[in-house]
Amino acid sequence: MIEGASAIQVRLADGKRFQGKVVGRDNRVDLALLKIEGATGLTALPLGDSNRLRVGEFVLALGNPFGLEQSVSFGIVSRKGAPLTVAAPGFDFIQTDAAINPGNSGGPLVNVAGEVVGVNTMAARNGSIGFAIPANLVKMLLPQLATKGHVDWGWLGVSISEVTEDDLDRLKLREARGVLVRSVISGDPADKGGVRANDVIVDIDGSRLESPRDLQRVVSSTPVGKKVRVVLMREGQETEVEVTIGLYQEREVPSAEPTRREPGPPDTPKEAPK
Repeated sequence: MIEGASAIQVRLADGKRFQGKVVGRDNRVDLALLKIEGATGLTALPLGDSNRLRVGEFVLALGNPFGLEQSVSFGIVSRKGAPLTVAAPGFDFIQTDAAINPGNSGGPLVNVAGEVVGVNTMAARNGSIGFAIPANLVKMLLPQLATKGHVDWGWLGVSISEVTEDDLDRLKLREARGVLVRSVISGDPADKGGVRANDVIVDIDGSRLESPRDLQRVVSSTPVGKKVRVVLMREGQETEVEVTIGLYQEREVPSAEPTRREPGPPDTPKEAPK
């Protein structure tokens, strides 16, 4: 909504207008933090706990669709785990049937208690399916947006995929669990920490990994520069290595069959690596 804007004006419900200033933004999640210049005594809606949302729960989408000010649409939470191309790696959006149209983007998705449980971001072409950034993801990003003006996402430097039944004999595994490393980028954190192709990562710093999206979420949300304990299966044996999380930057990741591009934004069913 603010991409390419030369000036930002904020209009309140009472008609008052203020200048807006971009404090921070993150294009990967399509989220920006704005400051309303000169405004005082404003009451903000509370940010709720999006993890407590239930499928079927009633929600309201607020915004100005097609320039129609202060519009409200009503619907339910259709799905809680909706991976999208614009999503941060490993983080799922909230899917709702509340109408989200041009002008709703950036508006709040509110529960019946009046809490913001998501930020409306996009809809399917016919508008019957909408998506919102979960409030808990917003809470996680706000400190970085407020202090640095951007978000530093963690990076490991590997291409990954699910472990399938066909991989068990080759990898000397008893069960299909964890995340298979298809390739390792030379000189990146995983390579420096001793991770190899065909390793199966099962745990990072106490977080058990069941799927590639688990790895993406854990790595992306880990502070850059932090040393993490990586538990992996190699040639049928469990081993541990220590990896220092790097900084995500737009780059090409070597392809290796069905891989997931490292924190490349997860796709709707495309895959992405870490």
